[in-house]
Parts: sequence; C-alpha cells; structure tokens
Amino acid sequence: MRQRLLKYLKRLVIVLVALAAIGVGVFTWLFHWPFEGDVENILTLVPEDVEFVLRCDIQDLRDTGWVQENVRDDPIYPEIDVAFRKALEQLELELQTIQTQVDRESPVSVDVASFVGDNIVAGEVCFAGNFWEHASPGNSPPQWKDLVVLKRVRGLARCISGLQHGFIRRQIQPGPGVELSVVEEGIYEFHLTRLKPLAPGQVAGPDMSRWYVTRVLDVVAVSNNKRLIQNIVGLGADDSGARSFARRPGFDIPLVPGRVSAAVNLEALQNYFLRALDHYPDLGTLRRFLPPEALVKLSGGISFSGADFVEAGGTITYLPTSQDASDVARNVYGLPQRPVSDGIARFVPAADTFAVISLRANPEYLLDKIVKAALPDSDRKLWEDNLRKNPDSGFTTLADFFQDLSTRMGNEAMVALGRMSERYDTLDFTEWFSAEPAPLPALAIMVRLGEGARQEELEAYLSEKVFLLGMEKELARVTYGNFAYSRAELRVKPLNYKYIQPCFTVVNDHLVLTTTEGYMRRILDTVRDGESGALSQDETFRVTMGALPSTAHVGIFLDIEKLTRVPPSFRLDESNPANNDLGAPGTRGFLWDRRNGWVITERDDRAEAIRVRRAESLKFPNPMNDQHRIELERRVDAHMDGWLERYPEFLEEYRQSLDRLRRLRGLGLVLGATGGEIDARAALVLRKRDR
Repeated sequence: MRQRLLKYLKRLVIVLVALAAIGVGVFTWLFHWPFEGDVENILTLVPEDVEFVLRCDIQDLRDTGWVQENVRDDPIYPEIDVAFRKALEQLELELQTIQTQVDRESPVSVDVASFVGDNIVAGEVCFAGNFWEHASPGNSPPQWKDLVVLKRVRGLARCISGLQHGFIRRQIQPGPGVELSVVEEGIYEFHLTRLKPLAPGQVAGPDMSRWYVTRVLDVVAVSNNKRLIQNIVGLGADDSGARSFARRPGFDIPLVPGRVSAAVNLEALQNYFLRALDHYPDLGTLRRFLPPEALVKLSGGISFSGADFVEAGGTITYLPTSQDASDVARNVYGLPQRPVSDGIARFVPAADTFAVISLRANPEYLLDKIVKAALPDSDRKLWEDNLRKNPDSGFTTLADFFQDLSTRMGNEAMVALGRMSERYDTLDFTEWFSAEPAPLPALAIMVRLGEGARQEELEAYLSEKVFLLGMEKELARVTYGNFAYSRAELRVKPLNYKYIQPCFTVVNDHLVLTTTEGYMRRILDTVRDGESGALSQDETFRVTMGALPSTAHVGIFLDIEKLTRVPPSFRLDESNPANNDLGAPGTRGFLWDRRNGWVITERDDRAEAIRVRRAESLKFPNPMNDQHRIELERRVDAHMDGWLERYPEFLEEYRQSLDRLRRLRGLGLVLGATGGEIDARAALVLRKRDR
C-alpha cells in the first residue's frame, strides 16, 4: 500500500514538474524568462553620447510630500496647478478607457490604476537625451530634441515583451490614431498617425510622431529616437556598460531619496546661453561670473528635503579658454572665498532691501568689468564724455579713472537693491496717465577700503573727482546724528531719475555709495543700532543663506516676498477718493510700486485702439465715405473711453497676479570655485501654505 502511494506521488510530482516546465516554457515564449534578474545600475543602459541625464525615484519624491503640498494642495505658482490638473484629468480619462476595455475582455478583475501605480509609476526613473539646438531663449528654456525615458518596472509590467507576437498586438488595439508594429527583435514602434512628422530641414521642434519601446530585464525604455533605443538594446546585451553614460568621467548621478540628480553637458548649451545673453541684455553682468564659453559640464541635482524648501546645486567644470573666462578665473575665482551671510550684510537695512549681491573680486576688475558693464549705455556715454571734456582730470578713459580709484579699494564688495518706501508709500498712481517716473530701486554699493587707504583721503578724492561722473562740482556735506555724508546733484536729471540723489560716505572702513538719500540714512541707522535691524539678522535671509555654504566667491540673495508683497485688498474709487484702499505702508512691495507701468505696458491703450479700429473698419464698406470715417472714429473713441475707465480693474488684475506668488519667500545662490570647478548652490524657501 505504501509503495503504491509513493508511486502515485512520484507520478504526481512528475506531472506537476512537467506542467510547470510547460508553463514556464509557454510564459517564456510569450513574454520573458520568469526568473530573470534586474539591471544592477540603470545608468549602464544610458547611451554615452546623450547630453543630459536626470535620475530619481518617484516613490521617494512622493514620500517627501513636496508635490502634494506645493503642486496639488497649494501650488507655489497657479499655472503649475492648471497644467498638473489638466495632465491628471487626461491620464484619468486614458486609464478609465483602458479599465473599460479590461473589464469587457478580461476574465480576471484588474484595477488598472493600481496596477499602473504599483508596477509602472513607482520606482526609479531616468530621463536622458539631447538638446534642441534651435530653441529660442525668448520663448522657452532649453528644450530636448531626442528623449529617452528608462523606467524600472515590476511584476506583469515586464510582459511588454509579448508585443513581439502579432496576436497579442492585435488584442491590445492601442486605439484610433496609433499604429503598433515591431521594428526589429525586442523593439516596438508606436506611430501616432495624427501627428505630422518633421519635414526635411524643418526646425519646428522634436519629432513626436514615432515612439520606440524596448525592455532590458526590469527596465522599460521609451524614446522618440530609434538609434537611442537600438543603443540601449546593445548596452543591455553587454553587461560591462563600457559605452554607457555611467562610464563617462566627471559626471556623478547618484540615486538619493528625495532628490532629482542631474548631469548636463554644458558645451551643448553654450550657443543657447550666448543667445540668451543677447536677448536679455540685463543679464550681461552674469557673464562676468559664468562665461558660457567656459562652461563644460554640470553634475548636481535638486533636493526636496521639506514641504517648504527646495535646494539645488552642483559642480560645474570650468575651462577658461577665452580672455573673458581667464579674467574671471584670475580676478574672482582666484581669490580666497569670503563669508556670504555676514560681513557687509550687517550694514544693510532689512526693512526695504530685497536683493543683495556680495562678492570678492579684484577691485579694478570689479569697477571696469562689472560696474561699467552694468551701467546703462546713456550713463556710460555721459561719464566718458565728461572725461574727454576735462583733460585736466588726468584721465582719458573710464578705465583709467576706475584703475586709479581701485588702488584705494579692497576686494570685498556688496551691491544692495531696496525699495524707496519713503517715496512710494505715499504715491498711489490713481490715474492711467501719471507724471511720476517709473519706480526705480534704491541702489547701494559698499566696498571695503584697501589696505593703507585712509577715510579722509578717500572722501577728499571722491569729492574732487565725482563731477566727472555727471555730478555738480559743489557737494553738500550733511550731518546725520554721529555720521556725515556727502550729497551730490546730477547736472542732467531725466524724468526717470527724478528721485535719484547720489550720496557717499566712509563708515567702518567701508565706502558706501547710494543713489538716494533715504537709503543712505537707513544704512547709517543700521550701523548705529548694531545688527538688530540688519539684513544679516533678517529671518528670511538667515533661513535662505543658512542653507547654503557659508563662504563663496559670489553670493546672491533675493527676498521674493518684499518684491511681490501686495495689499490684502484693493479699491480705487475715482468718483470718491475717500473710499480708496490702496495699501498701507508695509503692505507694498517693489513690483506693486510699478503697477502703473504694468498697466501701460500690458494693457497698452495705443495697441488697443489700433486693434479696435481694425476690427470696426471691417464692418464698413470699402472704400469708406466721410460719414463712415466719422462713425468709425466715434466707435473707437467710445471704446477707448471705456478702456481707460477699466484702469482700477487692470490694477486689481495685476495685484492678483502678484498675490498668486505669495508662497515664494526667498531665493539664494552662491558660487565658489576650487581649481577648475565651480560649486554652485541655490536654495528656494517657501512660505507655509494657508491651512
């Protein structure tokens, strides 16, 4: 009996083993070997010739709560919420369509959304590709031309290899407008027939009409470039990764929880950066610290370490091949680093200051290459004309004057921008057409004196030479408490410089120059009162800059809240000014000061009149007679009267656009160089969302 039972058990085991073997064989033939392993390092599948790589774990990013807090619950920028919700609605619609098809055809109940979330979305992902060389800085940030997405998947998601069988492809039926085919073994093409492919020589953007898919173990790769997919298949067959991005020297792309790591070949973006500097002349000073032609590569990333904080940074390989790049390397990055959250920041008033740049640079380079480059063309020409008209000054060019002045200066400087609160807390811009100039920031330049320089000698030197910079020769000496400063008057004062009144003094071994007397006095008040009201003690400054390295060659701080601050409510009643609610002192930021200019520019009455005249002229016969022309002008005038009456509405529209930025609090950036590498670090601090 026992032997017979053993015999049956053996037969049963053999049958089970045979069935299992058949099952494994069938599964392997249909899909893949069920006991295959995983790709050890996803970077070994990234082709070596791509120009950028991004790497992260989606589940880790979700666990930080940053996306939930700042994209879904209370977006840091409203347009992010609109784009996110639109994409989410489209995804939900697609998943519902697939769910309906599965429910109709599958004998097993499957929750498609959970399957996608658990097996496809969660886990490590890598984005790589090449940049589009024709991207316009005026229209967009750098764009990709070729993109490949490598995603680790789990479970049944590996069964994508079943697409090699025609009967499975026919069962899937991607839907109208999509053609699915096999390009070669292991590579599948999704042709989006409703999208037109690029014509030869066309530069309208990347080709989005054909996408290629392949799988290497637990990694699924998708790309709009067939060559990249073919390279991935080849890398998958070669375990060494010898020709992969992982073996490229100088790039570090670790997988860190809560972080998006990145590596970028900056040489591919040099032309884009140069075009950006041409398109945005105000960024010209940035070239003095980061010359595009010297930037080689970047390794870094963005960390979402908390719901109210974003930190970004990386190491930039810097190769000073041009004269400009060599000058920066020698005169800025060749000097010792300095503290960026202390030092001169102790003298800057926190109340109105919304931006500071602190740096260490050779003083002659600072004046001749940075200050001169930042000057408007009109001011630079005025200064140079003054030098030519005064040959007795001993200077023939602005460079000569700066060279002489630099001998009295040290190599530590700070530039601060502040709001003219004493002026714009009382200016309400209640009418469309204002006689007031466009608000300018108060500017302060603070430079440590050079070794051996004496305060009295420097003040006497400036008093003697300041007329060369467009000032009156006679200066007013003003006593303010225990301090004294010199106040100058511009010989020619355009409307935009109505409230500009240059002042200078030397205090605590620092030369202080300001464009307004009010800002000079607030600086002196800060020096008198110690650090209690200084920028160095400001909470936003301390949180932002405290997250960054304490020493650097260049430090930049932007108080976004002081820039975008707006009154909590707004009312402009032209019929009864007593009902106006334009914001009390302390509720106005610098950009709100510029509200009248925004309306004039963005709701241009001249452009609106042209638009209306064109639209109305189409309602009349061609050619028009005199009565038609009179009626046309009457309609245009009536429309424009109503347009100008909408001034309060346009101001409220601008107020709301700034109020949408209320979550943005502070931004900091530091640059510090060692050898041929620049360590660039940035921090964005957010205000806690309204609960």
